[in-house]
Amino acid sequence: ASFAKYNSYTEFFYVLLEEHDELWDLVKTTPSKYKDKEFFYSEVEHTKDMRSEAIQIGAVALRYLVENCEA
Repeated sequence: ASFAKYNSYTEFFYVLLEEHDELWDLVKTTPSKYKDKEFFYSEVEHTKDMRSEAIQIGAVALRYLVENCEA
């Protein structure tokens, strides 16, 4: 997928912050809180979700570097 450049540093920051908040929500929530008869959220699923959010943070940061930092 191709995305337009960020419109501002502020937009970049808020996209990064949103991804951070999604990871932070997972960090604060342990899988054991979700063990009941209706829903079971395993540690494996939790770890996969945390990894996915961390990758998204890295992708946002890498995109910023590619778009804004000449080497």
